Amino acid sequence: MLWRRIHDYLQSHPALCLLILAPEVEYLTGSSQLSYLIDQPILFFLFLAQNLASYGAAVLLIREARVRWNLGWTGVLFLGACYGIINEGIGVSTLFRTGVGGVGVAGSYQHAFGVNWLNVTDLIPIVHPLFSVALPILFLDLALPETRGRTLLTSREMALAFYALVVDSIVTPYFIYRLTGFAAGPFLWAACVGTIGVLVLAARLLPRNLFEPKTALPRARPWHFALLGMTFVWILGLSQAVLVRFVVPVAIIAAWVLAFAALTLFVVLRNIGRTGSQPQVVALAGGLVVSLIPMGILAQLGTGPGLIPVLVADGIVVYFVLWLWKKYRPGTQPEGPGPAKRRSEAIAIQD
Repeated sequence: MLWRRIHDYLQSHPALCLLILAPEVEYLTGSSQLSYLIDQPILFFLFLAQNLASYGAAVLLIREARVRWNLGWTGVLFLGACYGIINEGIGVSTLFRTGVGGVGVAGSYQHAFGVNWLNVTDLIPIVHPLFSVALPILFLDLALPETRGRTLLTSREMALAFYALVVDSIVTPYFIYRLTGFAAGPFLWAACVGTIGVLVLAARLLPRNLFEPKTALPRARPWHFALLGMTFVWILGLSQAVLVRFVVPVAIIAAWVLAFAALTLFVVLRNIGRTGSQPQVVALAGGLVVSLIPMGILAQLGTGPGLIPVLVADGIVVYFVLWLWKKYRPGTQPEGPGPAKRRSEAIAIQD
């Protein structure tokens, strides 16, 4: 069976598996268009190389930091915010550019002090920590539970990933400047580097169980978490669009976005449980990633045959989520050798 052969190959190459999972947010939302594979294949592979050097290298390094520094999800999310600054601040400059490169309804709404504050609010504490970093790592934990707590990279491979990320962070702003004439400049770049330093320190020093579930066992059924995951991004996006439409001050919109995200996190931690929560975790993660699919389809509707690879990729994602559900649904036990199997009762959310 083809799926079994793919599973076996990725099981023996978990770093490659994580590398494939890393840029999911880019392609599912249409930020990097899969339709280019049909109508502009050279551009597609250039973007693919850039995404692997950026998203892929960052996720591999953050997962290694999680294992080697003994971090919980608190540290992973803070390091994910660091990556958000590297990507959106130093790299493509969507945190600073005006008039071009806006994300969603944010654009350059009430741009102040050289910063697009709506993009900062959306991308740094939410989108990149959750979708770009935490979900790929969580999906690897779920798909290959025997890899939990194991390093995937040698020191040499870590150095290669680091250099790839550094090169991408130099080359990308150069191309942005050539295409748009915009450069953030030394002051904003220095602010990015300083903020990254503070976030790395916080990742190392904050308690690893800061985001630990509050109850021993789940208090809600998996479908509740699936619904929460599927609606989270859309509630945020649509409510933000309404507030922007009525020209609400950016500080109020940012406060709403952060408050809603914090409330959602509180609800999850209060109800998901520390043990026996595998179905709830799969439902929540699956709902979050599936919620991105309509964005990519809408962004590429007018591409004709270019929509074919989009729909194929979406089908693979849905199949993967259903496979995980079958693997972890109530009454089943995840695969893996002794220690990994025992640890499955305290899957990722517990950390």
